[in-house]
Amino acid sequence: MRGNHEDKLLRWRDYRSGVPGVREVNLAPHHLMTVEALRPEDWRMMAAAPPYLELPGHDALVVHAGMRPGLAPARQDPDDLCRLQAIGHSGRRRKWGTTDSTFWASVCDYEGWVVYGHTHFPSPVRYGRTLGIDTGCCFGGWLTALELPSGRLHQVRAAKNYVYELYMAHYGEQARRIPR
Repeated sequence: MRGNHEDKLLRWRDYRSGVPGVREVNLAPHHLMTVEALRPEDWRMMAAAPPYLELPGHDALVVHAGMRPGLAPARQDPDDLCRLQAIGHSGRRRKWGTTDSTFWASVCDYEGWVVYGHTHFPSPVRYGRTLGIDTGCCFGGWLTALELPSGRLHQVRAAKNYVYELYMAHYGEQARRIPR
């Protein structure tokens, strides 16, 4: 599925290519390093990535980030599917940690299972029929996978804090404020 990072890179490329209606996207130096490493087939794969993946044989839906209650997957805002963490009383996206906001998974009303990432936790998180499997691999945590149909979780410890290493390479001492 398309996540927030893929979406940002694709919007950056589209803006630079003159695609009408695309707003300017600024990339940080570490994102530009990714752009330089991407091959044409990588761009094609990102552009072809669906906003969600339905697994009817497993009664499951996989999204990158989250979904708003009361809307079928096909009616979700693609931006929410790759960025949503918290919602306000109106059901619209709110910044994570904002007063009077709620973690989307705690109010998810999708009838099947929803498996998601984007918001990392120290261990997998379950709210009702949602399962968050982002366990912070890029921050030195765990890479977590869900095996279907058994429902078993598999984890591998990250070898290092990749984000910290990347930021140190690009930002030097300014990156020391990033938790390790």
